[in-house]
Amino acid sequence: MRKQKTGKTVADVVTERIVELMSRGVIPWRRGWDVLPAVNYVTQKAYKGINLLLLDRAGEYMTYKQMKDHGGTLKKGAEKFIAVQYYEGETKLTEQEQKEGKEATTYRSKRYYSLYHIADIEGIQSKQPHKVRNHQPLETAEKFIQEFANKPVIKVGYNQAVYYTERDLIEIPALSSYQKPEEYYSTAYHELIHATGHSSRLNREGFTDSCSIDQYSKEELIAEIGSAMLCTMAGIEHSTLEDSAAYIQSWASRLKGDSDLIIQAAAKAQAAVSYIAPNYNMMMEEAA
Repeated sequence: MRKQKTGKTVADVVTERIVELMSRGVIPWRRGWDVLPAVNYVTQKAYKGINLLLLDRAGEYMTYKQMKDHGGTLKKGAEKFIAVQYYEGETKLTEQEQKEGKEATTYRSKRYYSLYHIADIEGIQSKQPHKVRNHQPLETAEKFIQEFANKPVIKVGYNQAVYYTERDLIEIPALSSYQKPEEYYSTAYHELIHATGHSSRLNREGFTDSCSIDQYSKEELIAEIGSAMLCTMAGIEHSTLEDSAAYIQSWASRLKGDSDLIIQAAAKAQAAVSYIAPNYNMMMEEAA
């Protein structure tokens, strides 16, 4: 059985499949990685309040003193995190004020202090039980990331997957945090497609941190369709495409389900994919 050119591009095949899946109704979409709380290494208590935003890497943190007390040393280039501690106190009364029967008043204040993540510390083992997933990198899927010539900085080991426009930086959970390795690449591709919109790359229209909800929805469509295309090119689409379709539908519904919008977003997604992998043959082959 010979193979022949169908005349369809990756963009054509992926878009048709997504539209087909969307026509069946909303598919429940879920995040593919485990979320671990940020906790103090010594007490194993979770940080709360504003510290949930300040400590965005999953796992254990400790102060410099706690690290030294437990025999650890900082790795070169270790990232310093800032946390906030609130505390209450009482004003001190002078002897004269005490004689006059005045009462001390309470006050609430805060202080800032530094923390380091256990991944940046040598000589200390984690106390946290966690699922050990020895996922191996998928060679073809990894290749698209490594060969992206003008890619942003990618930091791995966080509780979130996000691309920061101003810093041109991607943060994503570690490969071992995902239930399936394919989900890691689907997530990484999504953020890389976002990154192609940066002014130093494709300078995509409407690509800003302060865009409207409609513009943001369109950008999410582009990123997820582009991710689906890259997954298809890497041969892992069967594990990721239904989740992509559901995610795309959730954003398309905010734009009143405009069917033409998917096609328009697919065109921009294809441009982003071509930027990431310019040497890939976009023409699909299938058995005739």
